[in-house]
Amino acid sequence: MAAAPWRCAAPPHALRGVPQVSAPSRKRQRARKPAADAPAAAEEGDQAGEQEGEPGVAPHRLARGVKNRLSAARSRQRRLAYTAELETIVAALREENEQLKAEVERLKQGRS
Repeated sequence: MAAAPWRCAAPPHALRGVPQVSAPSRKRQRARKPAADAPAAAEEGDQAGEQEGEPGVAPHRLARGVKNRLSAARSRQRRLAYTAELETIVAALREENEQLKAEVERLKQGRS
């Protein structure tokens, strides 16, 4: 017997009304700042790799964030340059199109 296209034994119409359970998120949770009433030991930085000003964030994650921002800035610059180049090309093509339209009209006038 061939396997059903659905994954569970019950057909999809039999599952109507059954609440769907979502899988837990795989995204890592960032360490939270300790509460104001937390013990002093937690405020001193129990986590390895903690830097001043950025509690709970490892240095390699900070470096990756900086690299990502720089990459995004380069991407925006490339996009702006490409857009400017396309606008120049569009302006040139529009001018050429107007010249060709004028020539077509001139040739039509010469025929009649």
